[in-house]
Amino acid sequence: MNKEDSLYSIYVQILKEELVMAMGCTEPIAISYACAKATQVLDHLPDRIVVKASGSIIKNVKSVIVPHTNGLKGIEVAAAAGALYGDADAKLEVLSSATREQIEELPEYVQNTNITVQHIEQGHVFDLEIHVYYEQEHASVRIVDTHTNIVQIEKNWQVIFEDKTTSLELKADHSALIMKQIWDFSQTVDIDDVKEILDRQITCNMAIANEGIHNSYGANIDHVILNMDSDCVKTRAKAYAAAGSDARMNGCELPVVINSGSGNQGITCCVPVVVYAKELDCTQEQLYRALVLSNLTAIYIKQVLVLYRHFVVLLVLELLRVLVLPIYIMELIKKSSIRSSTHWLFFRERFVMVLRQAVQLRLLLVQMLVLWDTICIKISNNSMQVMESLLIVWMKQFKILEHLVLKECFKQMIKLLR
Repeated sequence: MNKEDSLYSIYVQILKEELVMAMGCTEPIAISYACAKATQVLDHLPDRIVVKASGSIIKNVKSVIVPHTNGLKGIEVAAAAGALYGDADAKLEVLSSATREQIEELPEYVQNTNITVQHIEQGHVFDLEIHVYYEQEHASVRIVDTHTNIVQIEKNWQVIFEDKTTSLELKADHSALIMKQIWDFSQTVDIDDVKEILDRQITCNMAIANEGIHNSYGANIDHVILNMDSDCVKTRAKAYAAAGSDARMNGCELPVVINSGSGNQGITCCVPVVVYAKELDCTQEQLYRALVLSNLTAIYIKQVLVLYRHFVVLLVLELLRVLVLPIYIMELIKKSSIRSSTHWLFFRERFVMVLRQAVQLRLLLVQMLVLWDTICIKISNNSMQVMESLLIVWMKQFKILEHLVLKECFKQMIKLLR
């Protein structure tokens, strides 16, 4: 692949967008960032904070140490730290400029501030709303899909910023990622175009891995792994990756270069590759090319799996809808005199229609699972035309449900696989 190829600049841009620095676990840092931004808009230190978050965020933040908090954990701490001394302009390094005095003030601020957490599900796996209050004033920030993707800002209940861009409309066209082209790019890319990005990843992620190896963090999984066979490069590769993960999840304040919004994924894409490169006495160029391949492959897989997960959720919800409705109608018939009323024909027709849809949807659900297996097989053979034709046929069958959201998802899947 040469520089004149349209895919070349896209792949370089994807690496620049995805391989960014973050401090600590990205979910609590996202809460701190959103809270810092909301506090900036409010222009006062909040006396009340409401954190509304999707389940994946609550799960990942609940027991994780927030950096620059003297070892404190949890959603309330992440929000309070962002409000008290967060630098919104630093994004995922929002807490990096905290002073010792500010950190010492944090426990008192958490105790004296009304901070509540609410669970929300609004159609996004990653969905975060921060509402901050000072007396009668209010500000809010909403982030969806990725950790710094602010889609709405309010000041005193008036929208002052709104971005309707979806997660499928990223700055760089992720649908251009195809394994054959990723391999070609990794072998031909001008190293100078990616050197700065990869040097930062190697430096940061190996630093936190070494910190985890030489000190005690969390469950110390790295020591358990090393005790198995420290002379084996495979063992060391796993141990160093585990060490970096344990460190960043348990209060280490060293930054990590993430991949696809995940610090652990950024460590996994980088650290084992560096360990193997050292063992095999590879050149620096070989290491860079291996990291390009590792990072872009991880991003590619993440994009496909995210779309697939949305398909499954939407199909299951639709399946529940068309199965529950007939049961409801039958119960209504049993408990009323509707059997003899003029509405009986309507209910009978509706029952037959939804029952037919349920049968058709069940068949489509089975087809989807078979199709996914086919996709996984065909990806390895780079037979994108075969996958596209299968998806088009399936979309035609799916029109019976007239589900616009799912149709759009399938269109995006076809675009992704081209």
